[in-house]
Amino acid sequence: MRIQGPLLACTALVLAFITYQPGAVCRARTITAACEQFQLSTGTWKINANGSEGELIINCITDGKVEGKMFGNEMLGSYDEKTKCLSVRRLNHGGFAFQSYKGYLFLNPEVKQVRYNLAGTFQVQHSGEGGLPGEYGWYAQISKLK
Repeated sequence: MRIQGPLLACTALVLAFITYQPGAVCRARTITAACEQFQLSTGTWKINANGSEGELIINCITDGKVEGKMFGNEMLGSYDEKTKCLSVRRLNHGGFAFQSYKGYLFLNPEVKQVRYNLAGTFQVQHSGEGGLPGEYGWYAQISKLK
């Protein structure tokens, strides 16, 4: 079995606790449970797409469909709960998809909060307001109190 995506991030996190911290068996069970239960969060995320910083606003997640805004433009797409994969299209003002994003959700539990992360790549379909055609990296973060 090949471990990939969010399961890899959770597995690495559990192994780090087991390897480096005393009493890790209890902590590892807690972290593993958290990894299995976390979900994509609505709200305002901080996004960095190939160096451009802004807001990713996830307004609604219903039956795997995602709606919101990205850098002020409408965003539509889907979220797969099993793989923790978000796939969205950023639309320009005419409703034309000029960028396609794909990323995976993972988390970093901290003492007082949990930082949710999305990371992946996006493709620019045409030049103009979306940049030069090609594939680029992106990530987004939001923190929630425990």
